[in-house]
Amino acid sequence: MKDLAKAQELLDNLARTMQELVRVMPGMSCELVRKEIKNINNSISILNTEAENHGEF
Repeated sequence: MKDLAKAQELLDNLARTMQELVRVMPGMSCELVRKEIKNINNSISILNTEAENHGEF
């Protein structure tokens, strides 16, 4: 259950980050956009690793 809560927290953080990125993207520099996309990809990788470690995939 603890792992599920952690995964949900990561997903919630990811959703907030994506919403914020969409909101501010028009005024962001390319470097900041790249940094945010990298953060999103890292979050997805963490979720995939956690799922694989717990036999979800």
